[in-house]
Amino acid sequence: RVRSSAASDVYKRQVYGRQAYALVRELGKPDLVIRVLNILSYTTKALGQWEESASCAEEAWQLAAQQGNRIMEADCLARVADARINFGQPGEGVTAARAAYAISLDIEHTWSQVLSGYTLARGLVEIGSYEEALTIALQSTEAAHTLTFSVLLIVNLLTLGIVYQA
Repeated sequence: RVRSSAASDVYKRQVYGRQAYALVRELGKPDLVIRVLNILSYTTKALGQWEESASCAEEAWQLAAQQGNRIMEADCLARVADARINFGQPGEGVTAARAAYAISLDIEHTWSQVLSGYTLARGLVEIGSYEEALTIALQSTEAAHTLTFSVLLIVNLLTLGIVYQA
């Protein structure tokens, strides 16, 4: 019962997200379009809709880059990377994750670094770059310790464990 209720909530969020997307597009508010597409990327990911997740994230990333919003650019690239890796395209995922990670370091944004770092490390394991994966996973986990959002620390610790096992 709980599982079906949670899935139902995610589907509802997807419906509402698409409605919000249509509205903000109509209003011509690119900053809101970026946010809605980013949320839709997370929502479609939760539903296992990797191609749609990547598509939403890629559109949001392009808009964020046009707007000069480097934080959202990094976040959206991390979403692209995650979707590509999960869809069986680790090479494309690693390329996007590297770009996200580089932006996060350039702008010195710890949250983005942690988010893109664990995604990059996962992708690097997928393509067999174990030493680099370990370096990134260690850096990302260390940075995650400085944040107050424990979920990111947990995800980074899990990723570090995956890297060690590989």
